[in-house]
This record gives sequence, structure tokens and C-alpha cells, in this order.
Amino acid sequence: IDPSLIYQDSIKAVYDELENMRITKLKRDGVSDEAGNVENAGSLSMEIDKRHKFRLIKRVMIAAQQTEFVKLKLIVSKPMN
Repeated sequence: IDPSLIYQDSIKAVYDELENMRITKLKRDGVSDEAGNVENAGSLSMEIDKRHKFRLIKRVMIAAQQTEFVKLKLIVSKPMN
């Protein structure tokens, strides 16, 4: 990953997309996004296999935490031959 794409140890593009998803969910649920309002964005499912580097997975998880996705579901898949 190009260092210019890293933001607070997360991937900036992933952070931005998750933040957009969080805001969309809040609007859909009719919840305001005022300062101090701690509404979680729900859960995030990640499908990974052993070819993925943990550093990359960690950066996605950090982006999810920063955007208030408080539940992470890891789906481990078998590599395709």
C-alpha cells in the first residue's frame, strides 16, 4: 500500500467508504449524527484467506473501528486452486 494512502494507520479509501456507509445507515434509521452521539454502524464482515497479510487486515479493522463499526465478522475461506 502506498504510504500516501495511510491515514491514522488505516487505509484512507476504506475509511472514507465505511464512513459513508455509517452516515447512510444513520440517515436511514432517522438518527442524528450530532457530536457525542455514539451510534454504532453495525457489523462489518471481512472474507479473508491465508494469502492476505495481517497488516492489511489490521488496517481495515482500524478503519472500521474509527467509523464505529463495533462488530467484526471474519470469514475465512479456503484458497481456490
